[in-house]
Order: sequence, then structure tokens, then C-alpha cells
Amino acid sequence: MKTIRHTFDELKRGVTVDTNKRTRIQVLPNALAIRLLGNASEGARGFLLPSALAPVRRVLRSAEQQRARAVLVVAHTPSTDRP
Repeated sequence: MKTIRHTFDELKRGVTVDTNKRTRIQVLPNALAIRLLGNASEGARGFLLPSALAPVRRVLRSAEQQRARAVLVVAHTPSTDRP
């Protein structure tokens, strides 16, 4: 069985399949992954440094251009001995 993979937006534009053969259509989520590198926060503190604001704004602009419905930000800080 042939498998074709499309995002929901691609499926809205239409998909051509051979009706004489079995075809599996997988719908992939519309997702955009952006990775920021560097120091965005100070040590074990959970707030952004002023120098990180411009890159985060660029990420939000990219999300808006892609018509993102939501933005998920995942971050980590290095482990420390401080509470």
C-alpha cells in the first residue's frame, strides 16, 4: 500500500490518488521549529535577558508570517547548587 504524507493545508488544495490502488493518506501537523542558540537567561533565573528580546521578537514575527495559531517556547537553564 502506498503512503502519501501531506499537511492539512496541502490537503485543502487537493490530492490526486489512483482510485484503483489502496492509498494511505497521513495528515501531518503544520509546524515550524525555530531554535535559538546562546544565553537568553542569567544562570538559574527564569527571565529573559534584554539581549534575548530581539531574537524572540523575530521568532514571533516568523510565526505570524506562517499564520501560527500558537507558539510554544521551551527553554532550559543550567543546573546549579543554588535553591
